[in-house]
Amino acid sequence: MPRIPKLEKNRILAELIERWARKYGLMRDPYVARLLVALKENQNLAMWSAMEPMQMLPYATPVSGLKLQKIAARLSILRNALVFAPVAFTWLAVGQATTAFQKFVETNSTATVNFLEFWQNGYDVLDEKWRISTVALTDALIVFIVIFLSVGATYLADLANDRSQEEDSVLLEERAELALAIKEYLYTKQTVTRLTLNQGIATAIENLVEATENLQKRRRK
Repeated sequence: MPRIPKLEKNRILAELIERWARKYGLMRDPYVARLLVALKENQNLAMWSAMEPMQMLPYATPVSGLKLQKIAARLSILRNALVFAPVAFTWLAVGQATTAFQKFVETNSTATVNFLEFWQNGYDVLDEKWRISTVALTDALIVFIVIFLSVGATYLADLANDRSQEEDSVLLEERAELALAIKEYLYTKQTVTRLTLNQGIATAIENLVEATENLQKRRRK
């Protein structure tokens, strides 16, 4: 039976980092790119152990709320444009009604019709879409659309913000877990110096004292 090759810890860690970096588009980050090379080639790991992964690892950008933010921004632009539409349409209708009223008066000089009455009825001269009732209905419809867009844009913006915060929490947890994995592996690659040696001896002494105290407590019982 052929023997299955066992993956080394450095390659397992490299695959873990690469999978995370590809997932969030961070392969071009200098720290990630060069650390991957060092892990795959198993070189200069003592130098990398001197760096703090929690500080050096890049931050992934939340993307779940970006689409909603774009939609909310477009709705806001459309709303801002429509705010002036009722005024523009009303003045356009006034212009059309004024021109038609002048023609009506020239044709019917004996008629006793005021402008508002003419604007309301049209008298087969003014097109129905320019009459005051149609203009009022159109303006009201535009105002309702503006209100709907305002509410929709605000709702989508808040929803996008909530989703971004939720995803950001998940991203920070993933980043922290990866940083701890890197730190745990590279800690074993530190160059032995007087400082690290003293720290190791101090830790060993603390563990020995604690074990001795526990043993004495058990004997007393």
